[in-house]
Amino acid sequence: MAGRSAPTGRGFRVFILGAGFSEPAGLPLAPELWSIVRQELQRGPLADEFNADLAVYLRYKRECDGVDQDIDSINSEDFRAFLDCEHYLGLAGSDTWSHEGNPTQLAIKNLIGSVLVGRTPQAKDLPEFYHAFVSSLDDTDIIVTF
Repeated sequence: MAGRSAPTGRGFRVFILGAGFSEPAGLPLAPELWSIVRQELQRGPLADEFNADLAVYLRYKRECDGVDQDIDSINSEDFRAFLDCEHYLGLAGSDTWSHEGNPTQLAIKNLIGSVLVGRTPQAKDLPEFYHAFVSSLDDTDIIVTF
């Protein structure tokens, strides 16, 4: 983008798009996505390991944060951050499964990707406002998303 200039009379435009921008296209927001992922993991081949990780997390929240919660109230991002700390700090010792993460971490990442890909519509099936938005963009516009 270096060296580009805005059209005369107009400055740069920056659009910051959050997850809510994709909801009308049929993509789930975090709570629904977590519910889908959790259900898949609890009935899949990693159910025992996933449930054990959930139990360790709930015990941690109770003992360290004084928060007594149940599985349905778990914040998925907080749970994943807990798993990341456990993995990247090597707290599992020699039981560390892979340098890329433990089985629960990898399963969550894969399922999130699978759900999002599976629910992403073809361009022709998108609501019209997406097409209108894209048509309004020019080569100096910047889109930031997460």
